[in-house]
Amino acid sequence: MRKQNKQQLKWIYSIASGVLLFGIGAVIWIAASTSIVKDVLPFLDPGRPSTPAPVKICLDAGHGGRDPGAQAEGRSEKNDTLKIAQKVQRILEDEGVDSFMTRTYDTFVPLQERCDLANGEGATMLVSLHRNIGGGTGIEIWINSKPSEEEVLLAEGIRHELLAGTAFNDRGVKRGSYDNPSVSLKMNGSSNMTSCLVELGFMCSEEDNEIFDSQLDEIAAAIARGIIKASRMG
Repeated sequence: MRKQNKQQLKWIYSIASGVLLFGIGAVIWIAASTSIVKDVLPFLDPGRPSTPAPVKICLDAGHGGRDPGAQAEGRSEKNDTLKIAQKVQRILEDEGVDSFMTRTYDTFVPLQERCDLANGEGATMLVSLHRNIGGGTGIEIWINSKPSEEEVLLAEGIRHELLAGTAFNDRGVKRGSYDNPSVSLKMNGSSNMTSCLVELGFMCSEEDNEIFDSQLDEIAAAIARGIIKASRMG
């Protein structure tokens, strides 16, 4: 009788051990499968929405300090660029978009230092804000001489929003630099991220200055919309 009881206990122990091991194995398998599915599913279904990459915008207010930039009609470019950059940043912050500026007050920052800051802070987009000089009217946006698809999207997006939301004339999206389409402007060429340089009208044009002053909020909102939309498409 005792021998039979011992045998039954062995059976019970064996069954209990098997159930326990099976349960542990099932838990491990489920955990592993979940991880595999999480990693593999986006490749099996490219249309499935994925977690968007972090966005960090660098806003560059052109010129500053001992470098006034263009000067005309009693105004300096460095003041206009800082004013618009601050407004754009406030809008981006209100929309929950991480951003920073290469300068926040009237100070001189060399171009290479601006690019180094954008690169070092891990910016995903750089938008350099300027105003034009030399005759003409309207906005123009500069991108690399050999731009990426993302740079074209960013520039065209900002251009579209500015034309839709302000009274500026259109001078288009241009590649390279003012004198050479095969050589990029410094802010575009020395930065590691998607970038563009926006010229917000001519300082020698009363018409453009009037638009800049009277539609400052609209201009800032248009630039911010262009940035946000491009960041979601990238």
